[in-house]
Amino acid sequence: MRLETATSRELVSRLKKLMPSGVVFKHCDMLTKGIPDISVSYKGRTIWSEAKYIDDVTRISGDEKKYVSLVPKLDVDGVQWELLRKMGNGYLVVYTDYGSAFTHVNGCRTSVSSIRLRLYSLESVAMLMLETVKASSKRAKEDV
Repeated sequence: MRLETATSRELVSRLKKLMPSGVVFKHCDMLTKGIPDISVSYKGRTIWSEAKYIDDVTRISGDEKKYVSLVPKLDVDGVQWELLRKMGNGYLVVYTDYGSAFTHVNGCRTSVSSIRLRLYSLESVAMLMLETVKASSKRAKEDV
């Protein structure tokens, strides 16, 4: 848990530096279950993400350890998954000792057995998050 907290804090710091015109929050609420860990807002659009740390090295694969297998039923609480899915703009940020991953949450948690995710640097994950919220903002403008 400590590594997840420290890495999330570092990610939030990178997001704020990369997007000074946006709003980035690290939500800390130990009493309410299901509130995503991080929100990123830009021009009226927000994405929400839940951070998860996976330390099971047997789920790291590929040359140079480039992938992690996320098992939703094991790694993500049902309430958290369902809230992110219902939001439509909910994501998971997965931390490992070999890198981090970012993925959209959709589908029923129990119907997804395993998701193979590409591992990136934390800086690259921050960039993916910014591109995602900016693309969401751009699509919203086009819908008006």
